[in-house]
Amino acid sequence: MIVLGIETATPVCGVSLAGEHGLMAEYRMVRDRNHAEFLATLVESVCQVSGTGLECLQAVAVSIGPGSFTGLRIGLGYAKGLAFGLDVPLVAVPTLEAMLWNIPPVCPWACVLLWARQGEAYRGLFQWIDNQWVTVRKTDLVTENDIGKDLPDREMLFIGDAAEHFQPVLRESGYSVFMDSLRREPGAFSVASLGRRKAMNGEIAEPDSLVPQYIKRFRGVE
Repeated sequence: MIVLGIETATPVCGVSLAGEHGLMAEYRMVRDRNHAEFLATLVESVCQVSGTGLECLQAVAVSIGPGSFTGLRIGLGYAKGLAFGLDVPLVAVPTLEAMLWNIPPVCPWACVLLWARQGEAYRGLFQWIDNQWVTVRKTDLVTENDIGKDLPDREMLFIGDAAEHFQPVLRESGYSVFMDSLRREPGAFSVASLGRRKAMNGEIAEPDSLVPQYIKRFRGVE
């Protein structure tokens, strides 16, 4: 099964193809607020370099949030249109879950922190169970003052751009395992590969009712 992954939750606009043997192609561009301008071009590029025509796609996976309000709307809108036009399944992939998808269990617990601006971060808590990362708490929105609140007092891995931003505060709380800067932003390949697994498991979204998982209320500035 060949799956196209679309990631537009942050200023990074990414597109990737995942197949039976893993990564087939991936492109990413940092174009804050210009995702709509480049998304179709990136899709065309990954198909061209991989020798895969759009007609070969068997599912479209899209990062569903949380993240940028505008970015998520653009990514989901494009994914819906493409899936409808190709008559293939649409798969919704939680952004924080995708960020952790290809990360090895260097710790039994992991916390993904994605910058939400205005001093806040989206926070997801995961645990390594039965050889996979499992979500153990619903994604929430936290500030610097409560960034470590309600987290288990266990050895824990932190990843994401907000983890880097709040690292001094987290270290003061006793946490010390952080992923390097290459894991700061979500990646389209993780969306594609996790989406592929979901599609093969029958976890298909209903396009008419699917909406982004914003978590945070829109305040006029992203």
